Amino acid sequence: MSGRCDGTFNCDKLVTNQLEIPPGAIAAEASVGRYTVHHSEPAGTAVTSKSTIFHHFAEAGKVREVNLQLHTAPDGGDRQYTVEVKKGSAGAPSTILTGAITADNADTDYAVLVGTLTSSPVACAAGDFLMIEVTASGSSGTQGQGFCLSVVIDQDPV
Repeated sequence: MSGRCDGTFNCDKLVTNQLEIPPGAIAAEASVGRYTVHHSEPAGTAVTSKSTIFHHFAEAGKVREVNLQLHTAPDGGDRQYTVEVKKGSAGAPSTILTGAITADNADTDYAVLVGTLTSSPVACAAGDFLMIEVTASGSSGTQGQGFCLSVVIDQDPV
């Protein structure tokens, strides 16, 4: 994509996929921004249970996908951890996945585990937040170490 645009998305010319779009043909209100937010736990440290807010919606948007990239998977025994992603606002947060993503000794190091959304996409209002809940369990084997949760979001036009 090429062209010159100012901060209000007024363009002298916009070229994308060899199609030239004349000035003023796309209003800023019609553009959708896609971005990915992350929550990471460090490699080399056993995954432990925790709950934390990791994203706030300044504007309305839609969650498009949720992926969990393992660093070191749990190994042997019954060690595992689950990752739940919840959406909240003024009330109690509720899950946006049909089930928690589970990392256990059946997974391999660096595997990508894909979450299934309760609806596709999951609508979020301005002021909503996303929260991760990790539950570590098991008593034998080695717990997984490190992961990166990625959530793909489309921000609605403003």
